Amino acid sequence: MTVAQEAHNLLKNVPTEDWLIGKFSDGKSKCCAIGHWSRLKSNDPKNYKLNNCIDDSDEIALLRKLSENFAYIHLNGAEPCAFLYYNIVRVNNNISDRFPQETPKERVLTFLQMMIEHGY
Repeated sequence: MTVAQEAHNLLKNVPTEDWLIGKFSDGKSKCCAIGHWSRLKSNDPKNYKLNNCIDDSDEIALLRKLSENFAYIHLNGAEPCAFLYYNIVRVNNNISDRFPQETPKERVLTFLQMMIEHGY
């Protein structure tokens, strides 16, 4: 299973109303894509505290890096946005016209599906 497949499988089950933009976690019940990814892969997936929802390990940061590589190679030129450091975080936070979906969950799952289709 690829990193994007694993992320898609984990994140698709997070309720739409439990997604945030602009920060990793609210400390209670909501996270951004990276926050949920980190939390769900942790030893305590029910812990929404910031230190459990931040990509401070190499394994967790890999999703961010792979998404950055994907965007640079496969989305470059798709819009007038600079793709350097364009990644799943920017998609989650709606810093793109490329992903017009209404919710962070919809945007992220669409982005991850594109990554999967390209073998990430």
